[in-house]
Amino acid sequence: MSRTAKPSRWFRMYAEFANDPKVQSLSETDQRRFLMVLCLRCSNGDVTLHDADIAFSLRIDVDSWCQTKQIFLDRKLIDKRNRPTAWDRRQFASDSSAERVSRHRAKSKSNGGANGDVTLQKRQANALEAEAEESIPPTPKGAGDAFARFWSAYPRKIGKGAAEKAWSKAKINGHADAVIAAVEQQRSSEQWQKDGGQYIPNPATWLNQRRWEDELVAGQAPSGNSLFAGAI
Repeated sequence: MSRTAKPSRWFRMYAEFANDPKVQSLSETDQRRFLMVLCLRCSNGDVTLHDADIAFSLRIDVDSWCQTKQIFLDRKLIDKRNRPTAWDRRQFASDSSAERVSRHRAKSKSNGGANGDVTLQKRQANALEAEAEESIPPTPKGAGDAFARFWSAYPRKIGKGAAEKAWSKAKINGHADAVIAAVEQQRSSEQWQKDGGQYIPNPATWLNQRRWEDELVAGQAPSGNSLFAGAI
C-alpha cells in the first residue's frame, strides 16, 4: 500500500491584509514579495535568512531585494533579520499538532480509558502522533556519516540541527557524493567567496531549496547542468 502524501506546512493569513495601510501602500510587486517572506518564515522557522537567500527565493538580485527590504523596514513589516514583525502575534500555538497530541494524551489519561471505544481512542492517538512527527522523517542507516561529511565540507557552519533535519527530509544519503561535490564546486564560486563568505546560504536553507541542483555559472565553476537533476 502506498503512503499518502504528507500535508504541506501552512500558516495563518490575516484578513486585515486586504486593508492594512502599511501593506496596501506597497506596490503589487512588493506585496507579493512580502507574502513570500511570510512563506519563507513558515518554512524555515527561526533560522535567520540572509539577504542572498531571500533574493534567490524571490528570483531577483540581491540589490533589488535590499531596496524592497528597506521599504519593509520603514513600514516595520520585518526586522533586520528578515523576520515578519507580527509573526508570533498572528500565529497560534494551538496550530501545533504536537500540542494537540499532548492535550489528547492528558485527556485520555484523566479519563482512565473508561469512556468511549478504546480501540477508536488508540486509532485517534496514533493518527495525532503521526501528524506530530510528520515533519521529522526517519533517519536512514548511515545518515549520520553522510551528513557529517556534508557538514565538514560546508563552509558556513550555523544551525547544525536544522541542517541535519533538512538533510534527512531531502532523502539525500544515497546521493551524498553528488551533493558534497556540489558544495565543493559552489564554495569556489564568486558569490560564496565575496565579502568573506557573507553571501553563503545557511546550510539548512541550501538543503531545503535543493541548491545542489543549481546550474553552475560559467567562469565560476565548470559549466554544465545540475549535478543532481533527476537523481532523487
